[in-house]
Amino acid sequence: MGGLLDFFNYTERAISLCKKRNFSEAIDYFSKALEIKSDAKTFYNMGLALFNLGRFEEAIASYDNSIAINPNIKDAYHNKALALYHLKKYDDAISCYQFLADTYTDEKERYQKIIDGIKGELVV
Repeated sequence: MGGLLDFFNYTERAISLCKKRNFSEAIDYFSKALEIKSDAKTFYNMGLALFNLGRFEEAIASYDNSIAINPNIKDAYHNKALALYHLKKYDDAISCYQFLADTYTDEKERYQKIIDGIKGELVV
């Protein structure tokens, strides 16, 4: 088990790998970092890597961990909703977007359009 310097190095390496679209290896480094320190941003970034690999269930779990540590990471809710949508869990995706619409009222119209779009797809 390393210290904060190792946490920082693992996280930086993982982000660098993500930029190169090497998501599988990035996840390994995010996991190593999270063994040292439970961190909302690191869980969020690991969720992004998992999402990019189509590992939506795992991405959702990572976003949930991020939200549990810091419920103010708006993008974690948004990306969780996207992952739910990809899993065809439309009601759950809508609930997530509704939470965003209710919480971030300055973007309510944007989220309502997404909700309406999902509902429109379900009617077809």
